[in-house]
Amino acid sequence: MGRRYSGLWRGRGIIGAALVVLVLLPGCSALRLGYGQLPTLAYWWLDGYVGFDAAQGRRVRDELRRWTDWHRSTQLQVYAAHLARVRAQAAGPVTGPQLCRLSEATRDLLDPAVERMLPAAAAIAATLGPAQIDSIDARYRRRTDEMREDMLQRDPLERRKAAAQRAVERFESFYGRLADEQRRLVEDGLGASPFDAPAWFAQREQRHREMLETMRAIAREALPAEQAQERLRRVVRRYDGRSPVGPPEQAAAIAAHNCELAARVHNSASPAQRRHLADKLASWEADLRALATPAAADALRDAAFPSRP
Repeated sequence: MGRRYSGLWRGRGIIGAALVVLVLLPGCSALRLGYGQLPTLAYWWLDGYVGFDAAQGRRVRDELRRWTDWHRSTQLQVYAAHLARVRAQAAGPVTGPQLCRLSEATRDLLDPAVERMLPAAAAIAATLGPAQIDSIDARYRRRTDEMREDMLQRDPLERRKAAAQRAVERFESFYGRLADEQRRLVEDGLGASPFDAPAWFAQREQRHREMLETMRAIAREALPAEQAQERLRRVVRRYDGRSPVGPPEQAAAIAAHNCELAARVHNSASPAQRRHLADKLASWEADLRALATPAAADALRDAAFPSRP
């Protein structure tokens, strides 16, 4: 997957992002393989930021295995049922407010996964040393610099063109190739968007500072478990949109605009594009139900933590 950033689809936190990426992998085999590798992929991603020592690494691996076992057995059927509802709604025309409610429902769907992770995340955060937190800071800043290259071109026209291309590619991952008229619809919609990339980056930096302060406080102050988990919960809410860094009315306006644009694109879809979307949703739903079966559990555990290539 290449780098994909836009004001239309922004990250919702580490766990939410991981789940969304897995659900959006193209095709049945990729989703099943991706979920089977979730503990390994999550560990490598986290280790790339933190640099765990041996004891931390063992603990993180164990916690990821336990979390994935719980998640497979309790959450995947819930996600599959949600996809079935989405597929039913997508069969006909939709409205912007309807899509915003759907987005909120999807976000809420991830709450149990976050809550289940918080005790282990707080306990592991308490073991981090200053150099490890500095490593998180440095890796995050490198990632932010990459995003700036993609999103903050000096030429405003180039910036708009790049944003439109990212959005078109995202829509096409659901509907298949867009017609020229639909591409213009996306371009015009983004041109009228209240999303402001420089302001978004400033807010991202503020969230990052708050996250680092939280990590340092948990590691330094030996907070009681409940307090540490609540501090992390507040960080998550900064990222999932419930506690925006900027003015709430600004965040609400951006969300409403994005939902209206997505509704217009959906309502412009041809019968073939609707079938493409329905088939994709049905495939994900079937994959999730298959992954949730007891027969899949042993295979998924066996797939976890192969040797790093």
